[in-house]
Amino acid sequence: MPRAEWKVAGTFPVSIPSNDAAAALTQEARAIYQMIVALTHESRALRLARDLMLPKLFSKEIELPIDYDPGVQADEASTPQVAQVIPL
Repeated sequence: MPRAEWKVAGTFPVSIPSNDAAAALTQEARAIYQMIVALTHESRALRLARDLMLPKLFSKEIELPIDYDPGVQADEASTPQVAQVIPL
């Protein structure tokens, strides 16, 4: 594994950003981190919903309508057609 001695590494110039540049980068990084946290929580909630609903779908305890559109609220949708259950 490559390494450098402090005497050698200390001779390389290092750019130090201005306070404004560092603050802007911190703000962007914080926003990205908050998005990661939010999406992680959403992913966990979706995984839990999937794990709870999938067995019910397979056992035909619940059915999804053929024309199901997750973007449409229940009161906006017309009476849905239910998919025909085909035995295996």
